[in-house]
Amino acid sequence: MQFYRVLLLVVILNVIAQNHCHRKNHSRKRRIKNGSGVAEKIDLVFIIDESEGMSKNDFEISVKAMYKLLKHFSISPGTTRVGLYTVGRKFKKHFEFRDHVNRECVMKSIRKLVLKTSPRNKNFTENLRTGFDEIKEKHTDIEGQRLIYLYITNKPEDVKLINSEVELENGSEMTVLLLEKAVLLNEKHRHHKTKAKERSHSSHHKKETSKRTPVSEKPSKKVTIERAGSKIQVVNLPVETEHILYKINVENKQYGVCEHKKDGSPVMDECDRHCTCVNQKLTNCYRLRKEFTSMTSEERRRYLKAYKTLTTKSPYKDTYERFIFMHYKYFCWGIHNREMFLPWHRWYLSIMEDLLRQIDCGITIPYWDWSYASHDPWNRTNLWRSSDDGLGPNGNRYKGYCVQKGLFRESQWKTPYWEDPMDIVLSSADQLGGDIEDQRGHLAFCLRRAFKGHTPSYISVQRTLLLPARHFKDFDIQMRHNFHDRVHNTIGGTMCTHYAADTPEFHFHHSFLDKIWFKWQSISSDHKWVHFLQRNHTKMLGTEYNQFEYTNCDNLPRCIKVTYKDFPNRKHTKRHRERRSPIDIDSMGRMTKDYWQSYLNDSWYSSFPNCSRSKIEKKRAKFLHSILDGPGEASAEDLRHKLYG
Repeated sequence: MQFYRVLLLVVILNVIAQNHCHRKNHSRKRRIKNGSGVAEKIDLVFIIDESEGMSKNDFEISVKAMYKLLKHFSISPGTTRVGLYTVGRKFKKHFEFRDHVNRECVMKSIRKLVLKTSPRNKNFTENLRTGFDEIKEKHTDIEGQRLIYLYITNKPEDVKLINSEVELENGSEMTVLLLEKAVLLNEKHRHHKTKAKERSHSSHHKKETSKRTPVSEKPSKKVTIERAGSKIQVVNLPVETEHILYKINVENKQYGVCEHKKDGSPVMDECDRHCTCVNQKLTNCYRLRKEFTSMTSEERRRYLKAYKTLTTKSPYKDTYERFIFMHYKYFCWGIHNREMFLPWHRWYLSIMEDLLRQIDCGITIPYWDWSYASHDPWNRTNLWRSSDDGLGPNGNRYKGYCVQKGLFRESQWKTPYWEDPMDIVLSSADQLGGDIEDQRGHLAFCLRRAFKGHTPSYISVQRTLLLPARHFKDFDIQMRHNFHDRVHNTIGGTMCTHYAADTPEFHFHHSFLDKIWFKWQSISSDHKWVHFLQRNHTKMLGTEYNQFEYTNCDNLPRCIKVTYKDFPNRKHTKRHRERRSPIDIDSMGRMTKDYWQSYLNDSWYSSFPNCSRSKIEKKRAKFLHSILDGPGEASAEDLRHKLYG
């Protein structure tokens, strides 16, 4: 009978334990993002004590613990962001949340970490408070992030210090990883005090005490959890990683691992980067940019949802507006000149992509291949559809060309900056339908479009790709004048002003320009590395990088790699050749010289604010247009003969 009672008690205890674990697991799973299966949003802060007393061995244990722990976090702008600080004489930042956007760079920075011990001074507590305040400020730029502090030290008194002196904001979590040597010394001190008290107790107590396990016999990897006040929990190091994950309530799942595929096909990571699987580890991960009209409706909606969130909701909107203001600020100060145009806009796209990936880490900026659509660029069944998977149609001529339908219609979406009324007049292809003063209210922030003409053709892009590396100057002029400026002006409206970066189509256009450069660079090493080398060590405007650093898409700063997926719908090539419009720009080679020159001046260069483009460049652009955009077939040799004799 006694046996059954014990058995029943064991069963009841098991049920209670399972229910408790279920509640823990359920709480943990609620924080896992639905849909893509991407891990929860976390800001993870490591703070390592490197004051006097931190030995080299302790430091190595700390770094090893960080390295192992980070394998269980998805590191990206939209999942886990990592910050690393050390504290000694000063509270020193090694990198903060926004510095690294992927696992590769975080791990690389941790491997470079070197111990530099320094004594604590009288300002140590104040430095600690200031450092935590700085971290809290950086944390507020994204919505819905858990803030987890992991403070690594070998000084047990730091637990009390942090608990009493550091004010943690609501919702943040602090765990002190206390190195085992310090723990054992502390345990020995308490053990000897206990022994002294026990001598004055009865023999019964002495007998009970003699059965205790000596400190030296305790297993080295036993985890000890204590509560110091209501804010902090303590975990002893070294310890198995899963114990730390359990205490900070993070799913025990590894990232950056894979199963090798025999067919050699790319493996997608949790943020949709295309990677290679080597020894069951993901390596060589690329962001893949696709052509927008070739994407599925779901992919389009996913991108546009992230873009609208970025441009309309706080706290993202503030960061976005400060960033795109840079394009306006430096518009006529060099970013559209030959030395900076291609690499600066490549940098710009990567930063814009990072902002979008804060909202959805699987987002990349699509491109619009306007060359395939040149026969009918304004077809509303493709890019310009009014549904929730398109950019919306042309602007209304009688309302200052403000867009009235679709996701970016005037009543639902506004551009960030007030346009100069004169910019509005100059960028409109037709009359505004009334006094400009009467229309300021709705023209000030609406997205405007004034479609006209045709975009450059597929043939002109293919011919441009045939330009040899030694004539990079011609490639650059063709890109800036005959592709970049022309598409800005054919779209018209806001795209024809200094505020062009405010529009959603701006990023699609520049992504395609970058793709053309990327494809031209892939022809040979000469094509890849050629640039205006005499200026390559000059920092690009508004950045900490030079032009050369944004030359190679296989090795961009911040461990970013970018590649492009070709437009898969090849039938457009045939259709483009069969349906040549009477006013197709490629037919201009058959027009009279006066007509051709008038069209070029009026439609291409007078609208888009091109600042101080030289007359020599403009003259060369017209010549390149007459050859590369001319009608008929031409081989590479024919083109080279016409261009260079």
